[in-house]
Amino acid sequence: MKDDFILEKPLGVIIPPQEIKKHIDRTASFVAKYGSSFETMLKQEDQNLPKFSYIKESDVYHSYYEYTVNQIAKGLAPGN
Repeated sequence: MKDDFILEKPLGVIIPPQEIKKHIDRTASFVAKYGSSFETMLKQEDQNLPKFSYIKESDVYHSYYEYTVNQIAKGLAPGN
């Protein structure tokens, strides 16, 4: 996976700072590859870890995370 890809984002999606973006992009690649069960596992096991806060709908970067998962799943952005 390329560590830094830039997507044309829809209105309302906030691009996170570079270090957070790299982490989100990597997680999004795994979720796109392994499906919602992988995301569910992350939510259960890592629910109190701040570095995965973007998985929660209330997080400011959640829309970027969801958008990235969808783009990778559709083959429109690089994934793992």
